[in-house]
Amino acid sequence: MKAVLVANPKGGSGKTTLATNLAGSLATRGEKVYLWDLDRQQSSLNWLTIRPADRPAILGLGARDDDEPSMPRGLNWLILDSAAGLHGKNLAHALKLAQKVLIPVQPSVFDMAATSTFLQTLMEEKAIRKHKTFVGIVGMRVDPRTKAAATLEAFL
Repeated sequence: MKAVLVANPKGGSGKTTLATNLAGSLATRGEKVYLWDLDRQQSSLNWLTIRPADRPAILGLGARDDDEPSMPRGLNWLILDSAAGLHGKNLAHALKLAQKVLIPVQPSVFDMAATSTFLQTLMEEKAIRKHKTFVGIVGMRVDPRTKAAATLEAFL
């Protein structure tokens, strides 16, 4: 099973949008996907309830469920939609589950500052330092024709 943690300590950065789109895309490709919503708001799980029934299945798990859920057999992907402010032991635990971390960032000064600090925090984690977990950054809500997009590109 492959696991992807979608994380950024800043609220509103696009974590749930990225996690649900990734889960939906993988399911559409025939992959068996589990979406674990670690946020108390449960937005990913709410999305699953309104997702059309004729779309490929995605299994959901919420923040209030078991810390270590037993995964169904044949599962290909676990997508972890994290809460804002993920840090410390919760971050370390989530990183132990994931082989990849996707960090959504919007082209704003606030998002870039929070992401910069988060990247420094990630570099202190053993899994990242030892290259067992890989990190990717995804620009969210970016219009390439804008000055904000150019600023985000320079930041990246």
